[in-house]
Amino acid sequence: MTPKRDDLTVVEQRIRAAKEYIYQQERLIEQLADEANNTGDAFALLNILNRALRPFERHQLLLDRLGAP
Repeated sequence: MTPKRDDLTVVEQRIRAAKEYIYQQERLIEQLADEANNTGDAFALLNILNRALRPFERHQLLLDRLGAP
């Protein structure tokens, strides 16, 4: 693999892992809400997680545009 392709692969793996973690957190928050627990802080954290994912997605787009095969 080329260095650019290796970088893209790492970014893709991190994005997948982050999305899976966010998905799991969403399910846990839904369970909390179903049990009538306060979810305000949990939703705030989920928002932070989603915002933290954006730079990885932008990095992936950049690597794609640079021609990573």
